[in-house]
Amino acid sequence: MRCARIRGIEVMATIRRSAGRRRLRAILLLLGLSLGGLACDAAREVENTIDSHALAPKYTFGDSTAWALVTELQPVGEYLVVADGIASTHLTVLDRGTRKVVLRFGPTGRGPQEVEWVTFILPESARPPRFWTGDFGNRRAVLWEIHGWNAVRVLQNVNYGGSGYIRHPVFTQHGMLAGGLFPDASMLETDSTGGEIVASIGTPPYSGDDYPTPTAFVTVNHYRLAVDPQRTRVVLAHRYANRLDFYTLRGVRIGGTAGPRVVPRPEYTEVRNGMLEFDRTTMQSAYLGGVAATENFVYAAFCGCTHAEWTDGVKPHLIHVFTWDGRFVTELDVQEQITALAVLPGDSVMYTVSRDPYPMISEWELPRELRH
Repeated sequence: MRCARIRGIEVMATIRRSAGRRRLRAILLLLGLSLGGLACDAAREVENTIDSHALAPKYTFGDSTAWALVTELQPVGEYLVVADGIASTHLTVLDRGTRKVVLRFGPTGRGPQEVEWVTFILPESARPPRFWTGDFGNRRAVLWEIHGWNAVRVLQNVNYGGSGYIRHPVFTQHGMLAGGLFPDASMLETDSTGGEIVASIGTPPYSGDDYPTPTAFVTVNHYRLAVDPQRTRVVLAHRYANRLDFYTLRGVRIGGTAGPRVVPRPEYTEVRNGMLEFDRTTMQSAYLGGVAATENFVYAAFCGCTHAEWTDGVKPHLIHVFTWDGRFVTELDVQEQITALAVLPGDSVMYTVSRDPYPMISEWELPRELRH
């Protein structure tokens, strides 16, 4: 056993290597107990067993200056669709085989086939290649089809009704399961336009008693959402708590889990007019860099970084892999700070977006034991 500061967080980490290491681990455990935990932070009472894999990218996609601020990417059939929040054309389609750009589309604007800020891409079908985008800026979801070579067409527009803060629109046979920024920090079950709210779903990590102003409450309960390829389950990965929650598409909670690394509760002070101000020198983000889901696993990018460490790009991410019943499987060390990730069905290949300092898309071969 070793007691170490890993990426800025004190943890008790068991490194599984060999029978000899396991014997040494037991000896050091007794020694650590006898020393009363002087070598570690006394607050870390529970040992975290973390199996780690250090990965190297299999391929990096071309010129990093091709993008400005990548917000999302998803494989759609033989393509990889990339969303950019700042570039003059916000959507790019890459051929996953050749890794070449097939087309760029979605200029800035509010008209047909125009885009403001895409926060979500949801594959609809591989053949023909169709996908939804959640346009947070235009308050609408759009179903696109890649049509032939260097062409795309819009099949459907859904303008959100009263729920204008939808970031993750997931269409179901009953309407929409919407993730986003809502006053109760939940998901919403709505009609297909987001206009009529049927139910508020979920219990956030922090309560209104803990953070008594609306802005602070929504901030500390911020999450990102991913959907499994069969469209039966969703996962919420929380930014300021090492917690993931699993739901069916009908909004029934089927489980939850805590990640193997810990971040502190966000601290704040009360300032004028009852407003709260967070201490950004100690406030750390947990699952900040994105979340992806396959039939077998959930992948969540853990940072454990303060605001300054995230802004300066000095804290690489660790990809935590879980089963859908909440069991922690492994940790993937990509040695990069990432802003989005996606995984192919079958768990063979992962795509990430890193800050390099410009966005760089990388392709990674996943460990053999994850592949199906």
